Amino acid sequence: MDEDSLMSKLAVTLFGVYLIVLNLALLVLLVFMWQEQGEAVLSLGKFIVPRGSEGHHFLMVAAAGAFGSYIHLATSFAEYAGNRSLAKAWTWWYILRPLIGAFVGVILFIGLLMLTSGSDLKPYALVFIGMTGGLLSKQLAAKFSEVFDVLFRPRPELVRSQPEPRTITGSR
Repeated sequence: MDEDSLMSKLAVTLFGVYLIVLNLALLVLLVFMWQEQGEAVLSLGKFIVPRGSEGHHFLMVAAAGAFGSYIHLATSFAEYAGNRSLAKAWTWWYILRPLIGAFVGVILFIGLLMLTSGSDLKPYALVFIGMTGGLLSKQLAAKFSEVFDVLFRPRPELVRSQPEPRTITGSR
């Protein structure tokens, strides 16, 4: 790989600082979401998400999904930065990975809600679902794609044979 396609030492350092700040922010967010005290998790004017509501669970799973994908991206960053082979072209992958993990965690949570009542889910289960979704988002997306390809495969065109023309013979 040529030098122009690699991140500079300054860019790698700044990106590493970004990842440390992201790690701390996600950790603080998860701890804040986990607490049972207080009336609302989020309050923006008339938009209020009370603790223990499904909205609270969605936010908790999304935060855990982002944290799970953070584990994946931080491991990748450390490996490539350590090998001095961190390419500029991957910058957006590193930035968007936590968002992708958050959404995959929420998708898994919705799937679990479809299978259960969801009323007895503990915070441990919510965080596990989210982190698993975030950490394995690439593999889960590939598996979902395989399943949907099989389930929703277009039918092959039916080839209908033309009936043989009938000839009427005989008398009445």
